Amino acid sequence: MRNNIFSKIPKFVFPLGTTVLYALLFLTLHAKLGNGISALSIFPVALTGWYYGVKWGIFASITLLFLNYHLFYYLSGIHGAEMALKTGITGFVSVIFVGIGAGVLHRLNQKIKQELTQREIYQLALSKSEQRLRSRFNNMLDGMTINEIVYENGKPVDWIITDVNPAYENLMKLSRNEVVGKRATDVYGSYSTIEPMLIDYDRLLNTGKPITKRRHYLLKNRNIIFSAFALDGNQIAVIFNDITEQELALQAEKKQQEIVETMGKITYALNETMKLDEVLDIILENLSEFVSFDAADITLIHSDRLKMARHIGYSKLGLSEFAENFDIRLDEMSTSQWMLKNQAPLIIEDTSASQIWTVFPEVEWIKSYLGFPIIARGKLVGFLNFLSSKKDFFKDYPFEQLLLFTEQAAIAIENSRTFEETQKRLQRLAVINQVAFKMTQPADLDVIQQLSVDSMAEALGVDQVGLALMNPDRKSMTIVADHPGAGNSSTIGMLIPLEDNPSMNYILKNKSSFYSENVQDDPMLHAVKHLMVRQNIHSILIVPLIVGGEIIGTIGCDITSENRKLISEEINLAEILTNLVAGRIEQARLLEVEKKRAMELAMLHETSLSITQPYDLSILHRQIIEKAVWLLDSSAGMLYLRTKDHDVFECKVSYNNLYDPVGTQLHVGKGAAGLVAETNQPLIIPNYGSWDQKPATFDQVTDDFPLLSVPVHWQDEVKGVIQIAREPGKPSFENSDVELLSLFSSQVAITLENSRLYQEVQELAVLDPLTQVYNRRGFVDIATREFERAQRFAHNLAILFLDIDHFKDVNDTHGHAVGDQILSELAERCRNTLRNVDVISRHGGEEFLVLLLESNLKTAQQIARRVQSVIKDYPFQTDAGPISITVSIGIAEFNEQVNGLSTLIHNSDMALYKAKSSGRNRVVVFQPEDECSN
Repeated sequence: MRNNIFSKIPKFVFPLGTTVLYALLFLTLHAKLGNGISALSIFPVALTGWYYGVKWGIFASITLLFLNYHLFYYLSGIHGAEMALKTGITGFVSVIFVGIGAGVLHRLNQKIKQELTQREIYQLALSKSEQRLRSRFNNMLDGMTINEIVYENGKPVDWIITDVNPAYENLMKLSRNEVVGKRATDVYGSYSTIEPMLIDYDRLLNTGKPITKRRHYLLKNRNIIFSAFALDGNQIAVIFNDITEQELALQAEKKQQEIVETMGKITYALNETMKLDEVLDIILENLSEFVSFDAADITLIHSDRLKMARHIGYSKLGLSEFAENFDIRLDEMSTSQWMLKNQAPLIIEDTSASQIWTVFPEVEWIKSYLGFPIIARGKLVGFLNFLSSKKDFFKDYPFEQLLLFTEQAAIAIENSRTFEETQKRLQRLAVINQVAFKMTQPADLDVIQQLSVDSMAEALGVDQVGLALMNPDRKSMTIVADHPGAGNSSTIGMLIPLEDNPSMNYILKNKSSFYSENVQDDPMLHAVKHLMVRQNIHSILIVPLIVGGEIIGTIGCDITSENRKLISEEINLAEILTNLVAGRIEQARLLEVEKKRAMELAMLHETSLSITQPYDLSILHRQIIEKAVWLLDSSAGMLYLRTKDHDVFECKVSYNNLYDPVGTQLHVGKGAAGLVAETNQPLIIPNYGSWDQKPATFDQVTDDFPLLSVPVHWQDEVKGVIQIAREPGKPSFENSDVELLSLFSSQVAITLENSRLYQEVQELAVLDPLTQVYNRRGFVDIATREFERAQRFAHNLAILFLDIDHFKDVNDTHGHAVGDQILSELAERCRNTLRNVDVISRHGGEEFLVLLLESNLKTAQQIARRVQSVIKDYPFQTDAGPISITVSIGIAEFNEQVNGLSTLIHNSDMALYKAKSSGRNRVVVFQPEDECSN
């Protein structure tokens, strides 16, 4: 402050002022102090020299010297002046030195002041600089440390962290107190962790060349770039840049770019197809582009059910079957319910600790879950499910990566489903139109019925379909057409009871469809449970056929797969098709009735005409039964005719029947045929297997099949019984069937009687009346035809010529009546020994001819010896007692040398002659040389 004041005063003013002040003091105090007052002159000189330097001190000392001289002179005169001059030389020198000393001191003082001032300035500047550096150090966005490198034996071994800024603390998640003064190995870990940086720091101190943007992987898995420069001694400053987030951002950007590219490819692929299966395949193939998993699946919503449409990873876990059959109600899945409610993705980090997770035995391996709702245009269509066997696998998963994909997938799925639903509607309309067109075509009832079930199976894609029509008694229905599933047998003809049948009661009462998803446990279907189990049916739709407000039958659509369920659209289609075919079936039924009546009349007319035709009885019998079976739309039939023993009826025809073989005999009053023969009244047995009047012959029959028996009577005598049977489960016979078959049997009676008479006349012409075998005429007619056939087709043919040895002796001894008994018995034995196709005739007297069809020479010899043995080994029982006879047999075979039947007979006669000539009781084959020798 003082310096500032004096510095503003001109330099001459201060010495002048001090001189004047000195003069005033001198004048004032001289009287008291004397000449000693001059000593005070030192002070102005000293002050001037002090404040203004040496020069001004010398100037002030000279000035005061002259002033003292004049003052002494003024006050003391010359003497005083001389004294002042004499004594003032020493004072002058003293003052001079004082002035110089004061000036030197002034200069030193000024220099010291300048130095102090400069130092203060420097200190202030340094303080400000330090504040700025500290502020910058503390406010740097990058982390910074001051490190002092530690050397041992001239090698860097560590560094001590001497200072850190807040950015470093935030970057490394370490406080200042945790690191300052600590060694790097204590802060960052082992020597190997810091070694790369330590090498760089040592190079910095040795070269002085700063380090710029060097990359190191330092701590807590963070990527950094650092720069460093040398300070004093072994100290260096290090600036850290954390590029972890930057790299993550770059990686995220790269990943996002990949996602965009992938989404572009996926979008292109999804836009290339409208087929749901292909869309689902594309989605499944690209799931791994967005998230890792052990297994994943796409489940779609169908009505209120969840069905797994696609899956990946399940096969490796042995869960393919579980995935393929996954079909449950939506409300059974808690995860799906949560996503449905929140319309948001769901992460379950630990399924064992989650209340949302739904536990199935097949999914116990799942420890964490990630689910995305598939939402298209605000509508939830399904879910993407990702599964892992590790806990927390999907923790902190970035939803955004998959949301865009899920949205795109949802739109594609919904578009595909809409497209396919439209296609299905068009297909349904096409099916309806196709069925309607087919139904308008002329066809028999059976064709219409079969077309109905086949069309229904095709339209609904179900495994099997059955059509049942109401029986006249309306107590049961009969399956008249079916489309059986793979591995299942046909159920046509099966009877479905209506009594104690809740499902049919429901249908009959409400005249509406009945649908059950679990038929084998449904009490409404207990009446037909045996059928459901046998046909492996799991769910069923029963649609009534309604005509004029009345149910005429039902169509049952069966599903044999546990996971296949019908949806409302399919049920609606089934009802449309059923209504379409109901009227056509009824129309065809009415037409069938009219056609059947016309056929019945035609059948009766045809039967009436048959009495004018010379039928063979066996052929006629079979035709009668075949026509009766056809007439009554049945499957089997029998014809019993009265035998010579009037109390016995014998089965002459058994058509498609296992229980009544031809030849079965029943006494009057026994069995169905016997009762009808006894009462001369028709008999209907609805369930023959359960009938308690079966004869012992048929005890083994347990099948319950309908049986209708009507008498064939002629002139108050029952000549026979016609029996018609239907397969088990088929409708029983009705009164209209009885009337029709009775009318038919009346015509049959006439036909049988006329044919019998005709046959008797014919037999009189071709049969030997004694032996009932062909006579010569009958034999020649048949043999001629067979000979010509053998010639035409080169078939084998042989003939036996048989003669009783010494038969004349028998007649002479026992009479011709006994001889006739032997001839008749011999013919009977031959018939029983020979085949049915072989032809035997009495050639005359005791000679017989046997024509062996399709027989070569070897076979003919075997048959001849068998006949010879049967005659020889067993005596003939006659009125004269047992008589033993033998026969001689000649054999001839058809060959190229035989040009006619007469030649063949002649050759056999030659062989017979040789047999008799050689001792009788022999079988001899014709040889060509026999003709020559004869």
